[in-house]
Amino acid sequence: MKVLCGHWSALDLMFAPNVMMLDSGCLWGGTLTAVRLDDARVFQVPSRSPPVPKSFE
Repeated sequence: MKVLCGHWSALDLMFAPNVMMLDSGCLWGGTLTAVRLDDARVFQVPSRSPPVPKSFE
């Protein structure tokens, strides 16, 4: 079984065994990411939003 998830952009794009975290922060100026499941190829397009600096609080 493979788990695909998003909605946690602080972790960025991350692949681990059986896990694909796809939230690459498009809303905050990162990229919009998709993965083709047949071969795990990653596709990304730039955000239209201006980059927002990450907080280190």
